[in-house]
Amino acid sequence: MYEDIGLEEAAYACGFRTYTHFSRLFKARFGMTPQDFRRSNEL
Repeated sequence: MYEDIGLEEAAYACGFRTYTHFSRLFKARFGMTPQDFRRSNEL
């Protein structure tokens, strides 16, 4: 949700080796891409 870091950087910080893998697992769990999630939670 925090826009001060990029989505790829957030994925790597969480221990994922690739953003693609992170995005795929995120979508399977939450039903939307990380980018869509970020957009839907904008303040």
